[in-house]
Amino acid sequence: MLEKRKTSRPNVVWRGAIKIGEGKIVAAKVINVSESGLMFECMLPVELQKEYEFMMEVPGIHQAAEAHQVRCRVKILHTILSEGIYRIGAMARPENGSSFSLF
Repeated sequence: MLEKRKTSRPNVVWRGAIKIGEGKIVAAKVINVSESGLMFECMLPVELQKEYEFMMEVPGIHQAAEAHQVRCRVKILHTILSEGIYRIGAMARPENGSSFSLF
């Protein structure tokens, strides 16, 4: 399979949450991340091409317990339902408009 991404996406296992609607926050699990996007899993569907508020807990480099909350906006690019879980690929950008880089 030919890889079309501009940057690699290391595999991770981070807790996250997506705001689906007014007052409706759904738990998510981030499974890979890059400078411009991420893939996550959640139990509810999301709309393609729609933007959502997203939060993830990024573990500290030296101490995993020193997690940092990263808030961003995600634009949904694709979604696949597999065994009752939605696997979702999205472009991501911080809420403050700066570049999205964890590395």
